Amino acid sequence: MKTIVTGVLYRGVESFLQDYFESIAGQSTKEFQLYLFNNHQDSSFNLERWTSFISGIHLTVIDIPGRPVPPPTLRQYMVDILRTQRADFLIFTDTDDYFDQKRFEMTIKALRENDIVFNDLTPFDSETKQRKLSIFSQRPISTITFKDILDYNLLGYSHTGIKARCLDRALPLPMDAASKVTDWFFFGGLLSQGLRATFVPGTTTYYRQYAENTAGIVETFDEQKIRSGVKVKKSYYQYLLPNLDLKSALSISTRLQKIKQLEKELSDPEKMRKYLKQVNAKVQQQKMYWWEQIDFSFLDDVP
Repeated sequence: MKTIVTGVLYRGVESFLQDYFESIAGQSTKEFQLYLFNNHQDSSFNLERWTSFISGIHLTVIDIPGRPVPPPTLRQYMVDILRTQRADFLIFTDTDDYFDQKRFEMTIKALRENDIVFNDLTPFDSETKQRKLSIFSQRPISTITFKDILDYNLLGYSHTGIKARCLDRALPLPMDAASKVTDWFFFGGLLSQGLRATFVPGTTTYYRQYAENTAGIVETFDEQKIRSGVKVKKSYYQYLLPNLDLKSALSISTRLQKIKQLEKELSDPEKMRKYLKQVNAKVQQQKMYWWEQIDFSFLDDVP
């Protein structure tokens, strides 16, 4: 069976590629091909200095037309190309992260029985290398359905794999600026079609935390991060709405109205200040998933 491992090359990732390629080379299985999509803005950029780390692994580098292109354009191009490769399984990676040596082997095994799978994430500080508690050990979940990712995201490109045939059910990605963090949109679209994601225990992705990681694990929120999150969540609901059955559409429509109300309320500086206080207090009590801080219920506590 054909397995493709895929990731993206971009400006700024160079200092992380040795960790990435060493973990690719150290995988317990070599039954995969590596496809890297080159979105680097430097036309002279190439992988020659790193390819020695992955000797013996089949590597295909695909240049993105007009690179660099925005994330939604990039990810849609990747989906369109990967649909044509006659693969059985796809394993997603972020090239600024690295992986437990059994991640690919265990992902392939799990995909034989499941359409979408995800493994744990272990955040670590890029400078100190200090690791934190893994995300799903703190809030365990064995299966993710559409209802589980309505209010926040749990599925990213660095810890997931799918059966390649699932791409035929993927919704076209939106091209607006608010959807630049495309993983929520991609997986939300798949799960809205009735698919579900299953947890793979016993392996992890080492999830790099650094300033340029725009969707990293945030421990303190400010006004800019809240406003950005509101735009992302509003765009997510607008994206899903036209593609749902009546019951799901009603649920999303209600959420869309609430997020618009939240956006309006937070234009008041005093309400924003109180909202931020609520959010940051909750973050200290419980690890939050991506975009979970944009919580309509906080409005009830912000007079």
